[in-house]
Amino acid sequence: MTMAADPVPPVAVSAELQTLHRLLLHGEALAHGLSTDPHKLMSAALGDVRLVWLMPFIRLIAALDAADEAGEIGHHSHRAHWRQRIEDHVGPAPDADGRLARLRELAELSTDIANSEARLRNMLTSWPPLAN
Repeated sequence: MTMAADPVPPVAVSAELQTLHRLLLHGEALAHGLSTDPHKLMSAALGDVRLVWLMPFIRLIAALDAADEAGEIGHHSHRAHWRQRIEDHVGPAPDADGRLARLRELAELSTDIANSEARLRNMLTSWPPLAN
């Protein structure tokens, strides 16, 4: 796959990760009969064992934002590292903990989730893959 001339800025990738996380959280709330009120949903995200699989997304977003703010994502090899980390969260990496399977289930139920995931994957094509 050819890389785009201008890599998508990390802030845009982070924003799409945040969108995907919000949509997944909302999808889980609907699936489990939880309130979709944003404040109640955030409380549930922190304390409901059924939503614990989403915590790595929060950590990933925070780490990506911190690295971007520190200027650590400007170099070609750094973007490759972050691309791999993000792809580990949304696939097609092996699914050791079932997270990707659940993401796929929710994406089948929601075109918003599927579209957000597709946008994120498309953005990542502008970043180089890790060298083998």
